[in-house]
Amino acid sequence: MPETTTRRITVTDGAALLGGLVSGAIGAYAYYSPSLRPLAHAFTLWIALLAAVVPGARDARAIARAVVALATAVVAFYCGKDVMYGIKYPGMPYSVNAGSSRCGACWRRWRAWPPAWFSGPSAATTGAAR
Repeated sequence: MPETTTRRITVTDGAALLGGLVSGAIGAYAYYSPSLRPLAHAFTLWIALLAAVVPGARDARAIARAVVALATAVVAFYCGKDVMYGIKYPGMPYSVNAGSSRCGACWRRWRAWPPAWFSGPSAATTGAAR
């Protein structure tokens, strides 16, 4: 009888998500730090992230970990950048506001899915309603 393999989300897959959050937060902090600012503009942080989460995984699993880690890092970087701006410059007009920040705008767009123009096949194109 052939042995079946099941694909499960493992602890190391969760580490890719956590690694993305941590590296995005470090990048956001570095963006407003005079001494660490070059780190925020270099690929070093993202390459180190991939070197930490990808080794030892098979091809498809490594690609999935890399995508999850980098996507999480980008979201954490941009949201963290807004938070760090609010901490560094309190009371400024650009300070963090969940409704108007980039994170809030992404959330509003995601929450409103599907968009109004996307309603699937219409009755006119399928000939279902007459």
